[in-house]
Amino acid sequence: MENIQHLSLDIMNNYAYDSIFTKQYDVGRQIIFHITENGEHFNVSNVTAVINIKKPDGTFIMDDCVINEDGTIGIEVTEQMTVCEGISYFDLSLIENNKVISTITGQFNVTPAPVKKDDVESLNEYSVITDILLKVGEATQSALNAKTYQDNAKTYMDSAEQYCNSANSAKESASLSASTATEQATIASNNASTAITKAAEALDSANSAETSKNTAIEKAQEISGYANLSKSYAVGTDNTERENDSTDNSKYYYEQAKQILENINNLLPPYEIISETEPTTDFWLQEY
Repeated sequence: MENIQHLSLDIMNNYAYDSIFTKQYDVGRQIIFHITENGEHFNVSNVTAVINIKKPDGTFIMDDCVINEDGTIGIEVTEQMTVCEGISYFDLSLIENNKVISTITGQFNVTPAPVKKDDVESLNEYSVITDILLKVGEATQSALNAKTYQDNAKTYMDSAEQYCNSANSAKESASLSASTATEQATIASNNASTAITKAAEALDSANSAETSKNTAIEKAQEISGYANLSKSYAVGTDNTERENDSTDNSKYYYEQAKQILENINNLLPPYEIISETEPTTDFWLQEY
């Protein structure tokens, strides 16, 4: 269920086009104010609006208003606004930064109810002050929270500084370790290069030794061949180079010469010894 009244209020003249009509003890009616300046629409998008009401019994009401998206200002009628029958006077205060502009004064007409509610007392209503106190309380709590957040931030900052120092120390240690590792790697690389060089030299030496050994074997075989040839020429021992020539040696030729001399001696006539110093042919017969 809705009951909405629209009312125009100007900030420049003293004429209110309509009055607000309510019934005593009504609660929840909605009032929409259209704010004008010399009859033209007045922009209220950046203002704070407060309704000020003076009731017939002399009590006051100061309540916040709602700024609607269409540029109007709205309120909802409360119990204290309608508790007193008669004419209440009101205006709207428009607040922007340090400026306060009030509208013309309007009438809040509350007709009496046939049944009175004596248990409802007319009181001052300051929702603005209540809101301010609430906002002060919220601001105080926010300040306390901000202090807590600040202390926590300080703790986190100290921890971060410690972590940063630890990280720097770890970085330095890692740098030193990397430097040491690089040096050790360089030394190992040099040692490996030296080992490769020595291995190559050893291989060259081994190859040279193998060559020398083969050369020595070849020379020994050559010397052995010459020895066998010498023996063969001396006494006629067979060898691979002279296996078909067993008579080509010194011993054979000596025996042949000896046989020839003996044959010659047998053919010669007897002879006289002319002189004791005369040579004989026996020297031909000496064995080799």
